[in-house]
Amino acid sequence: IIGSGGAVLLASILHSAPTLQVLDLSENMIEASGASALANSLATNNSLRALNLTSNMIGPEGAAAFARALSCNRTLTALRLASTGIGGAGACAIVEALERNS
Repeated sequence: IIGSGGAVLLASILHSAPTLQVLDLSENMIEASGASALANSLATNNSLRALNLTSNMIGPEGAAAFARALSCNRTLTALRLASTGIGGAGACAIVEALERNS
């Protein structure tokens, strides 16, 4: 279990992982701060294709960060957010970002 602190650290090195395509961070006790850091790292990472954050409490704030990232990221094709507490507003923000990106 890496928690939000570990997610922030991992996010800081994602830009230097040009071959990483799949990252499974499910059930790691990642909260909004860690999710936001991961989302922000998508701006400089162009290799990650799939990210699984299932069963983390990223909440609406984390969902908003991913919405911002997904509006410009063109490489991530799978983002799993089941049981993350993003709520309806978070889900809508992500859908709207994906619509702008397509």
